[in-house]
Amino acid sequence: MSFVVLVLACASSDTGDDSALPAGEAATPRHPDAEWTAEEVATQIKEAIRFGVPMTTPLVTTFQDMLLQGDELCPGEERLMGALEEFSAEGCTAGSGYWYQGVGSAAGAWLDDDGDGIPEGYLEAMKTDGSMRDAEGNTFQFGGDMNFYFSGEPMGEGTFEARFLGTYAYPAAEAPWLVQGASSALYVDGTLNDRSEWTMTMNGGFTVAGASVSFIDATVNLGCAPFPTGTVGIRDAEGYWYDLIYDETTCDSCGEVWFDHSQALGRACVDITPPFLGSAMELSARIFAPPEGP
Repeated sequence: MSFVVLVLACASSDTGDDSALPAGEAATPRHPDAEWTAEEVATQIKEAIRFGVPMTTPLVTTFQDMLLQGDELCPGEERLMGALEEFSAEGCTAGSGYWYQGVGSAAGAWLDDDGDGIPEGYLEAMKTDGSMRDAEGNTFQFGGDMNFYFSGEPMGEGTFEARFLGTYAYPAAEAPWLVQGASSALYVDGTLNDRSEWTMTMNGGFTVAGASVSFIDATVNLGCAPFPTGTVGIRDAEGYWYDLIYDETTCDSCGEVWFDHSQALGRACVDITPPFLGSAMELSARIFAPPEGP
């Protein structure tokens, strides 16, 4: 996610020369030198992704579990369907001590649109705006649109598309990225099979614990060939981007690092696979969960 800030100011120069530029000419902006070396960029990327990748499963399960702590008066019977409809600004408090405010729904289920008894896709989605607070005083804040759709049969191979959009935080969560708080605008597609082998291509980015990363056609294969391709970027405190462009010919998680798309800093290596694998396994466990016994 990128933000561009345009600042206009009028000021005299230190030399006392207040002459204006000729009409039609623009001043050349000052361009700083890179503060990080290629190896430091690699370290910053590793630090930024160590909490994992924002995905749907921790959000859906947390939302559903917290709703079930309510009652028929607060937040109401809709909670049994995974829906929150508490429109009042002050919210409401259930007998359990849980507090609710906001609207939205969250669900994860296999779909059988043609009614033939054979599921042909799995949808996990959460579209919400609001917050909940547990009995210990931990607030779950949520706002956005999370959607993961797997096209295929249970325990089979298939393709998926996903969007992970919004801002979320819950200090009592199990997912480290959710504990830290995350803002995400990440789009992902790829393939998945019943052996939990993933191929994922990512575009967009996310911010966790104040560190922002971006992806341009960044692909990881979480099965037999985990070497990434594409571009992964990291933003510094001044808002400048450093991009690691993977060398697709070497298969070693290494590539050239560029500062602000203009200055080559040398080669560095970062394997971005582990955090994506961890988050993907949460989805795999939910999609391919064995049927519940009697």
